[in-house]
Amino acid sequence: MKAPYNPFTASLMHYPERAWDGVIGSGRTSEPTWVDVDPFMADLTFTGFQRGRSAAYAIWQKQYDVSTYPMFLTDLEALILSGKMSLTVSGLWLVKKRGQNYGIRLTET
Repeated sequence: MKAPYNPFTASLMHYPERAWDGVIGSGRTSEPTWVDVDPFMADLTFTGFQRGRSAAYAIWQKQYDVSTYPMFLTDLEALILSGKMSLTVSGLWLVKKRGQNYGIRLTET
């Protein structure tokens, strides 16, 4: 499986669409970069929630980086109920797809 990443920030995109470089007035946009999905080790910090076209999701940011990763609320619930939840969670993460959207989840390790 491949997942869409923002070519300007290297962040996993919740929904694949043209990305903006974030510079006001630049007008630069680009198609997503599609990357093969592999589990990855990371320390991710919870930064809040966002709303997409069809659902709300949690946002996690990689420490010492600007990369962000969306998480489906059902996976956030599982993380909270596992007892492993804190503002920063270290572990092995997986990218998953649900419908047209992408998000991460912590593996069962």
